[in-house]
Amino acid sequence: KLAPNGELPPEIKERDSPNGWTPFMRAVFHFLYDSQVQPDDILDCLLEIKFVDGIIDLLKQLHKAGGFEVVIISDSNSVFIEHIMQASGVRALVHEIFTNYAFFDANGCLQISEYHIQNWCKLSSVNLCKGSIMEEYLERRRKQGVNFDTVSYVGDGNNDLCPSLRLRPCDLVFPRVDYPLAKHLAKDPERVKAKVHPWRTGSDIANVLLKNCVVTNAAE
Repeated sequence: KLAPNGELPPEIKERDSPNGWTPFMRAVFHFLYDSQVQPDDILDCLLEIKFVDGIIDLLKQLHKAGGFEVVIISDSNSVFIEHIMQASGVRALVHEIFTNYAFFDANGCLQISEYHIQNWCKLSSVNLCKGSIMEEYLERRRKQGVNFDTVSYVGDGNNDLCPSLRLRPCDLVFPRVDYPLAKHLAKDPERVKAKVHPWRTGSDIANVLLKNCVVTNAAE
């Protein structure tokens, strides 16, 4: 939307690939900077992005209920996520965010770097293995004296398959209906050990979580 005439040049579009999202976005941000797009233009545009119906209410309900720890693992970037969540008044409801680091440099160009560079997971993009991040977080919390009886994973994309397959029989996975994760799980349901609860809105997730009183790890 912010690009001149609303179009990216072909040489930038060609960089878009499942394993090249971060380099692609880096090229987009540099193109926007060269096109005189200002930081405030980008931040204002972000506020037009709407949460999926019921997600904000879900976060508020989990916070009010207590006993839940919400974590976001996302292949977006820190500037986007922090700005949207702060503007929506829900940042304080999320315990921790794992995503690609981004910042506006002194010239006003949005810079982005990979969360990590990995070669151990074929199910994930090179810059973000959500399954590894999830397990590292759970292990860190365990060492801090926090143990989760149940982990719930909410996702929709291809890169949400890895963490979904790492869940235990006592855990829950919420694949968004008609999105890639749900299709992957439907193809081979025996691969996933966790209980599967498809969802369309945040209330679908809340109905299950609040009934089961579980601690949740939410990913986007």
